[in-house]
Amino acid sequence: MLWISLARAVTGGPQGNPVDLTPVIDAADPNALIELQGGWFTLDRVDPPGEITLRGTVPGTVVTVTEHHALWVGLGRVVLEDFTLSGQGLYSPLRIESAGWVEMSGMTLRDGVAPTTFSFGGLGFVAGQGLTASGTRFESGLANQGGALSVVSPFVCDGCTFSGNVVVDGIAQGGALNVFADVTLTDALFEGNVNATHLGGAVFVGGGHALSVIGGRFAGNSAAAEGGAISVHDGTAVLEDVVFEGNTGASGGGIHVGSNGAATVRRSHFCGNVATFGAAVQVANGGDLELTGVSTTGQSSVPLYLRGNGALNLSFLTVVESGEAIDANAQVPVTGAAIVSGQSSWNNLVFTDSVFDDAPPSGQAVMGGEEPWLPPECRAPIPPWQAVWLDGVAGSTDPDGTVGDAGATGGPLALPALWEDPDNDGVAAMWDCDSPLSNLSDCQADADTD
Repeated sequence: MLWISLARAVTGGPQGNPVDLTPVIDAADPNALIELQGGWFTLDRVDPPGEITLRGTVPGTVVTVTEHHALWVGLGRVVLEDFTLSGQGLYSPLRIESAGWVEMSGMTLRDGVAPTTFSFGGLGFVAGQGLTASGTRFESGLANQGGALSVVSPFVCDGCTFSGNVVVDGIAQGGALNVFADVTLTDALFEGNVNATHLGGAVFVGGGHALSVIGGRFAGNSAAAEGGAISVHDGTAVLEDVVFEGNTGASGGGIHVGSNGAATVRRSHFCGNVATFGAAVQVANGGDLELTGVSTTGQSSVPLYLRGNGALNLSFLTVVESGEAIDANAQVPVTGAAIVSGQSSWNNLVFTDSVFDDAPPSGQAVMGGEEPWLPPECRAPIPPWQAVWLDGVAGSTDPDGTVGDAGATGGPLALPALWEDPDNDGVAAMWDCDSPLSNLSDCQADADTD
């Protein structure tokens, strides 16, 4: 069957005298397009059948709801484009159930408060067939779980911002997102979200489901307990190309993984996060965390903290801190690390092909330089080092930094060069025997090639 979309244009009123949008939606045909041509509107409870599109055509168009879940989507598909949907600081505007599915772009959802009898999702509750969004802002939601959204069906969001959302009371979870479904976020910004009592300043992941964040930034989020930005319990998270900056938690200022949770973080940066234990990350109570290509700098306490039968696996790691780098009560494998810190004990840390700025275990190498691979907000100067360690021979035998004590050539290098692949053979320079940057003693002694 071919549906013909008939557009209807509606103009709103001034803020003090808005136009009621409810009868327009109730009277709409399936597959209708309703164009909102500026001004203010109100919306009572509607549940549109079939497919309907609400499109703002004039900047500043605002629809305010007059009861909880006024936009109730349980029968069909609703497309929302380019306007603001507001709960007026009184109501949660959106609920998706049953056969409902919502797609939104260029939207702002703001000023929502979840009902006290169902305090999930200050701006919306996502069940049914789920939610897909792009270029959308979720602002100033308040709930007990999921200050912006509580998600129990798939949620996909590209280029979305979550800011100023709050959860309070009891077992509050997820200052912005309470994740109990598979969620995929790309180029997301979480800023200034708060969990006033419990877990996950921005995001809580549970229920055996998966969070994927590809590109984005978590900045200035806070939790009263674990996970200033993200807390993962009985679920999984994969985060790639993400910056964690200035987040605060009692433990795990950036990320907390515990209670059968598992997380993988790749090519990401932690800077200036705050916690009593694990300013960047904390793993505890059976959690499992893998960090690959991650850097930390300027944390308030030891950045990497392992306790309570958790597991921590580190590779391609760069730590630039004034105090301890890693505090672990169980064995932690560390491959390809650059440790520039005040670390005093290497207990439980098993290093392979790593570099240090102080007398290292097992004669590992030491290098220094700057950190241009960090985003500008995370950069801090690293002083040049007076020696380069290759085989445990003290740097005093090499005062000019030309590395003569192992029969190699080189000198102080910028740390990022260790992770580059100048000959494009898929092997990082640090352990690529074909590379002049390699400092592996077996390469130098045996002239091995990869």
